[in-house]
Amino acid sequence: MLKSQGMSILGSSNWTSESNNSQHEHNYFTTKSGIFTWLKANFSRKWNNSTGNIETKAFVPAPPGTPVYSAPANLSSGQLLTGLYLSWKPGPWAHRADVYFGDTTTPPLVATSVAVSPSTTKKYALPGLVSGRTYYWKIVSKTMAGKEAAGPVWSFTTQ
Repeated sequence: MLKSQGMSILGSSNWTSESNNSQHEHNYFTTKSGIFTWLKANFSRKWNNSTGNIETKAFVPAPPGTPVYSAPANLSSGQLLTGLYLSWKPGPWAHRADVYFGDTTTPPLVATSVAVSPSTTKKYALPGLVSGRTYYWKIVSKTMAGKEAAGPVWSFTTQ
């Protein structure tokens, strides 16, 4: 609201790279007094509410969706020693991911804050592997607010 001009501006502005790729901003500028009066009254009501009212509670960001794994399949065997990728869908609201990978049932962190897009499939290239060994992996999706959702630990065995 621009009080001195009696103007209201309604719309959206999305500040993430994902939004920039697929969404368009829209804004509506108006000097209609009815809209201005309504917005002013609602702003004042929310701003001056007593503590504990649902309108004045602090925003708490939600975690992303749990990552959904694609490949290699859980408990699979005969996987190639080179050219192998971990593949997964990060889940809604995920923009970063931590990758855990190794030959122990609690795999160590090997990459942090890998850039992902919520609606795409992400691939992470693995280093050369050892023949006949079982490897374990896990993905933790993260929002830009740092909220996390961990996927399960999966495993595969090389040829």
